[in-house]
Formats: sequence, C-alpha cells, structure tokens
Amino acid sequence: MMDFKELFSRTDSAVKMEFLEQALLKNENLRNQFTKFCQSQKPTSVRKKPEKASEKIISQACDELKSELEVLDFEDIDWRDYTPRHGRYIEDYEAVENFAEDQLTEIFDVWKKNICSTIQNGQLEHAVCQCLGTYDACLQAEISGSEDIFEDLTETLLQDHREIMIETVDVMNTTVKSEEQAILAIEAVLDHYMKNYRGIRNYLRYFEPLLLCLTETGSTAGEIRTRFESYGIDESFVPRLAVKLASFDQDAQKWRKKAE
Repeated sequence: MMDFKELFSRTDSAVKMEFLEQALLKNENLRNQFTKFCQSQKPTSVRKKPEKASEKIISQACDELKSELEVLDFEDIDWRDYTPRHGRYIEDYEAVENFAEDQLTEIFDVWKKNICSTIQNGQLEHAVCQCLGTYDACLQAEISGSEDIFEDLTETLLQDHREIMIETVDVMNTTVKSEEQAILAIEAVLDHYMKNYRGIRNYLRYFEPLLLCLTETGSTAGEIRTRFESYGIDESFVPRLAVKLASFDQDAQKWRKKAE
C-alpha cells in the first residue's frame, strides 16, 4: 500500500487544492489555523514585531485560576454540592477527599477544554501562555482546609495540571502551526523561565514536552539553541530536547554523539 508521503507527492496540485478548499470550508478550527498560518508568512523584513504580551497573558491566567481555586473551602463543606461516586458506603474522610478531588478536577477540566480550543483556533502562543500561568497558580494557590485532606496541595494541583499538559501536547501535535507562531510560543516559555524560575531544572523538564512539540523545523531548533546559549541554560535540563535539537544539525556524527 502506498504511504501518505508518496501519495501526496504524486497527486496533482489541482486535486490537493480542491481537497484543501473543501476541508477548510467544512472545518472552522482548520480555517482559523489556516488564517493564522497565512498571516504569519510575511517576509521577515516587513514583519511588525508585536508588543510583548506573553507575560500579561501568563499573569492573567495565573490570577484567574488562583482565584477559582481559593474560592473553594474544604474546611466548611457544603454537602449539597456533593455527588457520590457510587452507592456503596465509604468513610467520612473518603467522602471529603472524593468531594475535594472532584471539585478540583471540575475546575481544571474547564481550563483544559478552553486551552485546547484556543490551540485549535490558531492562537498557539496564547494557549502556551495559559499553560504557563495555570502552572504558576498551582504553586501559589492556598485552599482553606486542604491541609487536612491532601498531604501536599501543590503536588495534588500539579497532578491535575499534568492532564492539561498531556491534552495540550496531543492537540498541538495535530494542529498546523507556522514557524513564527512556534517561535513566539518558545520565547514565552524561555523568557518566563528566566524571569521567574532561572536555574530550576524541574521547571524546564516539566515543560519539555511543550518545547519538543514546538520544535518541528531547523528555525525553531535554532531559536531554542540561540536562547539557551545567550541565557546560559544547561541542555542537560532537557535531555530529550537536546537530542532533538542536534537532529537538525547537518553533522550526523554530532547528533549521534549527543544522543549517546
């Protein structure tokens, strides 16, 4: 059976254009991705550098999620909002834990849905900034009564945030993104790291899947390399990304050495 790349290369351009037009007309998300992709294809010399808005988006997402979490009160639970997971008897402390976990999951599920929708609408940088901001909120949030339920509230919140990350990367992998969009998103991650988490290995390791997903071309790989060098970031913080960056090098020996 002929693979996709071979089929695509053999297919007449008119047929491909007809398919693209029909796909765009039937899929609003794809139309939005196409629009953003085309808007970013201006020659570098005539591109107008937008004002740096990433930190504002990150801060706004952090404040919003932090506020939503801190409205919760696990010290004085309103059981009218509780829906048992099953009809079997459980101890009171288990019911309290289930209730708290369900409330957290409900909040994070809304964010996950919105961030994924933002990516599908072609707003890649905005979605990545929301991921960064919601991570910050997990570190900062304090919830009344949580210390009696969770051994570590921050780790509990990050478990829910990891679900956002997994879904975000999955959606990004199926989304058409331009080099400029990817580079702006990469800049947002690395600039926020330098401003707030400089030298913290676990931060970059946490967001390594995002950076891997954004690194699809030599230009995006070059952007990360340049910033790593200028910021003095140790590549060992992100080993999988370091190997992928080396894969864009013309020297195959260098890539093999990096992989080893």
